[in-house]
Amino acid sequence: MLKMMVGRELALLPINLKTDMKIQNIFFDLDGTLINSSRGIKYSLTKALSSVLPDFALDRISTSLIGPPVAEMFKQMIGNADPDLIDDLTREFRKSYDSEGWEKTDIYEGVVETLCQLADLNITMFIVTNKPSHPTFKILDHLQMLHFFADVVSPDTGTHPYASKSAICQHILTKYQINQQSAILVGDSRDDAQAAKSCGLSFIAATYGYGKVHESETSEQLYKICSFPELISLIKH
Repeated sequence: MLKMMVGRELALLPINLKTDMKIQNIFFDLDGTLINSSRGIKYSLTKALSSVLPDFALDRISTSLIGPPVAEMFKQMIGNADPDLIDDLTREFRKSYDSEGWEKTDIYEGVVETLCQLADLNITMFIVTNKPSHPTFKILDHLQMLHFFADVVSPDTGTHPYASKSAICQHILTKYQINQQSAILVGDSRDDAQAAKSCGLSFIAATYGYGKVHESETSEQLYKICSFPELISLIKH
């Protein structure tokens, strides 16, 4: 059995997996799960919009929009899907974020300590993220977290770009010959939940993140954690 978080209380939930195999591998989303990059993202969104659309009302930039790929965030904010405009905004965002926005990143409380405990349990950990590899590695190196992970995979990691987080997860499953029943995915967004479902992985919703997947009634949402350290209770039970 695993434990499902209901509010701040623990409730036992019959494990709804294909097997009771011991968890040996964990796939982690990055933004909204391990790190809170909302300050840096909002900073660089503001920079890009000020440069490309100087008349845009910056008070329309909301943390609730953070989570999807950058181009999608811009489409949602400005209500305009013109490819050239979105490309210009995305380029300006990347220029700002890669140079200074990435530094405005915070680790969620208890993440480092929990990763240490998971490593002590001989659990192999991976990062699966929609963030490009350049800022991803800069952030992980800066926060001294890189050594925890057997692999870190972004859309642009491979020779050919990965089209989705599902493709990233499948790449790791294949590369490391991982049995899906021995692995879980921890994330905060619908994209994470869909990737887990697509790849046959159990999914744990990080309700403290900004993806707010827990607010959607999805059949693949089996377990919730209200803070990162609660993951240990799930794994060890």
